[in-house]
Amino acid sequence: RLISLQQDDGDLSAKDVSWIESLGPSLDAGPHAFLDTAAVMMSLDLIITCDTAVAHLAGALGRPVWVALTFVPHFYWMMGRDDSPWYPTARLFRQQTLGDWGPVIDSIATAWENFGDDNADNHNFHQATRKQTSLRAAISPAPLQAGTAFTFY
Repeated sequence: RLISLQQDDGDLSAKDVSWIESLGPSLDAGPHAFLDTAAVMMSLDLIITCDTAVAHLAGALGRPVWVALTFVPHFYWMMGRDDSPWYPTARLFRQQTLGDWGPVIDSIATAWENFGDDNADNHNFHQATRKQTSLRAAISPAPLQAGTAFTFY
């Protein structure tokens, strides 16, 4: 299943993404920011996001997180790496050309197609998921805005 952790679901309504599940407007609506998101993350196999607080929260919780980064990201992501010394469970996907998200999305989609292949527990889940969803359609360049996070479980 594909879950959106984005509050208010952002720009998702403009696309045919009815197969993406929303957790609704009550996600983190109370006084304790990110408490709900952290709880949800603990039951997920993978979080895919751009450079947002969600990326840092997932990394701090030790959850597998893939982060789509701009050509020149914030300093804490460093340059020329696909990993993070701060978050060992993070995998970084970087723009190679300023403003060009296409190759980033393609890299994430390719990695998703192979995600779990070496983990027998996840094999059946991923075989079924591949038949039902197209990651490239779900995370086309348009949704990659601040606050966007897609999560698989």
